Order: sequence, then C-alpha cells, then structure tokens
Amino acid sequence: MKKIVSVLLSITMIASLAAFCAQGETYPESSHDYADNTDKTWTYTHPGTPAAIFVTFSEETFVDPGTLRRSLPENYTPEDLEAFVHSGVCGREGDRIELTDRNDTLVGTYTGDELAGKTIPVPGGRVTIRLVSDESVTGYGFAIREITDAVPRGFAQVNYHLKDDCFGEVFEAGQTITLNQTYTMRQIGNEMVVGWQTADGKAYTYENTKDNLSGKTATDLVAADRAVYDLYPVLCPISLTSDDVYSFLNHDDIFNAEMEGYIYTPEHYRQFFIDEIATFGLSPFAPAAAVGLTYLALYWPNVSFVGSCTGFALTELLQHYGKIDLLSRQGVSTVRELEPDDELQSAINFYAVQAIPGHVTYHMGIDPGSKAYTEQLHALYDTVASGTPVYFEFYLDEQHPMKTIFKPGSGEISIGHSIVLTGAFTDANGNHILIAADCNSSNYVSGTCTTLYIDPDFTELHYPTWMEGDKPLDGFSWTEELSQFDALPLEGTPNPVAWYKVFFRNLGSLLSQIFGLYLPR
Repeated sequence: MKKIVSVLLSITMIASLAAFCAQGETYPESSHDYADNTDKTWTYTHPGTPAAIFVTFSEETFVDPGTLRRSLPENYTPEDLEAFVHSGVCGREGDRIELTDRNDTLVGTYTGDELAGKTIPVPGGRVTIRLVSDESVTGYGFAIREITDAVPRGFAQVNYHLKDDCFGEVFEAGQTITLNQTYTMRQIGNEMVVGWQTADGKAYTYENTKDNLSGKTATDLVAADRAVYDLYPVLCPISLTSDDVYSFLNHDDIFNAEMEGYIYTPEHYRQFFIDEIATFGLSPFAPAAAVGLTYLALYWPNVSFVGSCTGFALTELLQHYGKIDLLSRQGVSTVRELEPDDELQSAINFYAVQAIPGHVTYHMGIDPGSKAYTEQLHALYDTVASGTPVYFEFYLDEQHPMKTIFKPGSGEISIGHSIVLTGAFTDANGNHILIAADCNSSNYVSGTCTTLYIDPDFTELHYPTWMEGDKPLDGFSWTEELSQFDALPLEGTPNPVAWYKVFFRNLGSLLSQIFGLYLPR
C-alpha cells in the first residue's frame, strides 16, 4: 500500500512539474476569433532582467483593419478636425493591437496583418498587449509564437547600463546607431550623464551645438547582425544635486497668491535697515548703493512677484556653503523639502535685495568676442569645472547695465536673470558645456538640467533656452564666492569690513570691464 501511495505521489509531482513548465512557456493569446467590442489587455514578464525582449507573432495574427474614416466622429478631437481638413480622412474605423513596454511607453499600434509572422523588439523585460475592436467584423486576433531575450537575425541591440538598471534599444542590422536621449543630462548622485562609452573606454558622446544642446546625437557605430553593444555612462561631476535646489519655481503663484507684492516679514525688513546703516552709513565709497537699497526696500513690498531669481540662487548657494540655515526652521534635511511659507519667501526676497550692492563685486563679461569677455569665460569655466558652484547672471541683446550706462544708445537696460552653474565639461568636439540649475525651470529638481554652450575658443556664450542658439549672450556677471553677504546677514551682526574688502578687491576688475568697452578688440 505504501508503495502504491509513493508511486501516486511521484506521478502527481511529475504531472505538476510538467504543468508548471508548460505554463512557463505559455504566451498571451486572444480568443479566435475575438468578439465585437473587445477591449482586453495581456501582460507578459520575461524571466530575469533583460534589457530588451523580442516578441514574435504567429502567421495567423490578424485584426480587422476596417476602413478609413471619411467623416468626423460625433466626439471628434482637434487632431481629427485637422486631419479631416487636410486630407478628408480622420483615422480609421476598425480594430487594433497596441504594444507597450515596461515603462508603459507605446511601442506601436498595429492593424490588419501587420503583426503576422513579425518579430517586434520591446525595451525592458515586460510587454503589454491590448486588443481593441469595434462593433462589427472580427478576425483571428493574435497568438505569440516566441518571446526571447536573444537577439534574432537581422537585429542588433544596444544596452545602456545605468547603476543597477539597464534598458535596451534595438536597431536593424546595418543601421547607424544613434544614442538614446532618455538619460541625457540625467543626474546620478553627484554626477550627470553627458555621453556613453564601451567597457574598454571608447566614447560615444552627444552632439552639443549652440542651437540645440544634446538635442542631436552622432556616433560612428553601425549595427552588426545579432550584435550586442554594452554602453556605460560618461559622467560629469556636479556641485549641487536636485536635493540642493527648491522644488517650487520663481514664477509660482504660491509665492504670492494675490499677486499684490513680495512677502517681506517685519523682522527681515527691520534687519535690512540695521544692516544697511551699519554697513554703509554715510560711506563716501558706496553712497549710490546705499541710496538704491533704501529706495528698493521702500518700493519692494509693492512689486508683483516674478523676479526673485537672484534670491533663489543666492539662498541655495548660501545654504550649500553653510552660511545660512533655512532647514532647521521647517525641520527638514534638504532644500528640496522646503515649503515656501512666508518666512522662507521673506528670506529669499531679503537676499534678492541685499544683492544690489553686491553687483559691483561680480566678475563681468561684456561684448562677445572681446578680450575681457573671453578671459571671463575661461575663468568661469575653470571655476565651475573645478567643483565650485557659481552664481551667474546674464543679460540679453545690448542690455547689460554697464554697457547701457557707459555706451549711450547701445540699448535699453534690461532686467537680467540669475541661475546657479553647477558643473562643466568639454565634449569630443571641443565645445564647452555649462550645467545649470535654473529657478524658472523644473528640470533640475526632476533629475535633469539646463545647459549653456561655450564655443571652443571661448569667444561666445549661448543659452538656447532663452534665445535663439545663434545669438550669444551680450553680457554676464558671476561670482564664485559670497563673502560680501557675510556683511548683510539675515540674522546677526553686520560686518562692514567684509563688504568693503570684496568691493575693493574687485573694483579693478569692474573698471577694466568698463574701459574694455572703449578699447579695440
């Protein structure tokens, strides 16, 4: 009896194992024929963690292609209307199969026999198949013959290895491979992805131009049949990460829901005047700055918000260097976690005001192509590339204040914009790229970034996000250290010596820039 039970148990186990193995080889498949008004989804996850899989459909795969729609549907979209106006056709009435990858990105939409006997590459190890049919005429549907992570004949695969993740892209054999832009300028800890390379160090970098930074790609890699290319990121160090910048933006209405003026707490307003009197007093060296600060402080509460970019950049940098503490008041550990309450908004605006006298202490580059402009670009690039974050301010067209003041008729003065430069690298073509955290853009906090372009000979600086790429910034100002703000604290005792030390140290640089406007290039 025991022997019989043992045999029966063995048979049961073998049958279960066989069923399990058979189940493991079972792929998604529709009913044959599928029904009218079907909207059904199947998902298949391949074993392991492949960078890409290849889904081969049976020769019988077919869904009713229907007919071209030559009239507008009842609930038509603007796209339907545009297509109808231009061609007399707005889509197709019929059935379709949709494929999406592990990130729910659409791989393709197919109808008729477009999938019959075809192998479709799908990035990642998961594919989702959706079958949608209308109210009439059906067909076989679909069946899958094979799903594999082995590259089939006629294809090549590129694997992008990023930390513990890997994503794949498939090319037809003989096709020139262009770099995927999914992770262009993507943050990985304290570094940014700026290109890709093979394990032996052969680099494939993005094409950086003044018109479109990293918008195009260029490689000399040609896909060989059934080849697999493993690429690893080329990284550029950055001095600030997404945790070191605000999650809200300079132009968000949360700064002033009623848009009636800047938030400036009475305590900070009072501290401002204490700092101003203690620092400047009746100083013969900086009366214009003192007068300007007084005027701005009186006018400031009446200005509608959008323009505290200077305060954004400065407070992020001052927090980075430990000169101020914005975190403990809200009990958070990163700048990204800060909420823009009245106290924080007031602090940002406080430093925006305090920066006014500091403008005369910044390094300046005016007139693209001039000797002083090129020297400043060199110094700016070297400073940022060394790992030092930089406060950066720029002006458009012929609008730099020093140029407007000292060269009448050159243009009208313009309100500039302030950002933080956090990294720099030179690409294979000799182009110099600056990585920026711009408080008017959410890119940096979301893990990507904005970039500026310096041509190989350091004669021009371009910011395509702000202007057409073929027009360089007319003037810019920057500083790599913030000691002038030791003189004007948010809380504490002012230090006039600190401000004057910075003022006199950079006065020569300022004068050389002014005189440079009149000297021949």
